[in-house]
Amino acid sequence: VDALTAVLATGEPQTGQAAITALGRSGDPTVVPLLARAAGQGNANLRWAAISALGELGGPEAIAVLGDLLAHAELDVTSQIAATLANLGDDDARTRLIEVALEGGRRGSMVLAALGSLRGDDVQAALLAIARDGTASARREALPLLIRAGVPAAMTMAADLARTGSRTDRLAAIAMLGEASGVEARATLLELAEREHGPTRSAALEALSQTRPDDPALTCDR
Repeated sequence: VDALTAVLATGEPQTGQAAITALGRSGDPTVVPLLARAAGQGNANLRWAAISALGELGGPEAIAVLGDLLAHAELDVTSQIAATLANLGDDDARTRLIEVALEGGRRGSMVLAALGSLRGDDVQAALLAIARDGTASARREALPLLIRAGVPAAMTMAADLARTGSRTDRLAAIAMLGEASGVEARATLLELAEREHGPTRSAALEALSQTRPDDPALTCDR
C-alpha cells in the first residue's frame, strides 16, 4: 500500500490510475481517505478511477465517502458515483441516492437512472414524490422508471399527464404509455387518438401502431 501511495503522489495520470485500481483491490479500508482525495479533485481519469476503486473496495467507509461525493463533487462524475452506489446496494447507499434525488436540481436528476435500477418501497416512494411534486423534467424522468416497475399510481399519473399536461408533457406521457402494457395504457392511447388532433393524435396513433400493431381497435385514419 505504501508503494502504491508513493506512485499516486507523483501525480502522473497513467501510473496513478494503475495505483488507484490496485488500492481498490487491496481490501484495506485504511486507503479510503487516499481514494477520497483522488476522487474529489485533480485529473478526471484519476477521479473516475478512484470512484470505481471505492466501489470495488466497498464497506461502510467507502460508501460514506461516495455518499458525500454524490452530494458535493463536480457534476461530471455524479452519474458514475450514483451508479457505483446503486451497484453496492447497501442500505446507506440507497439512502444517499434517495436524499440527493429528492433534493432535485440537475444533480438530483442525474441520479434518477441509478435509483430506478433499485427496488423497494423506499425507492418507489421517492420516485412517486418526484413524479408528483418535482419539476417537469424530473417528472418525465421518474415516471417511466415507475411504469417499467409496474407501479399502478404511475400509470394513472401518466394517463392524466397525457390528457392535461403541456404539449411537451403530453407527448412524453404518450411515449411512456406506448411502452407500457395493460388495459389502462391502451384505453388512454385510444381515447387520445379519437379525441385529439394534430401532434397529440399522431403520437398516440404512432405509439399504438409500434407497440400494438395487431390491435383490432387501431382502425382510425392516420
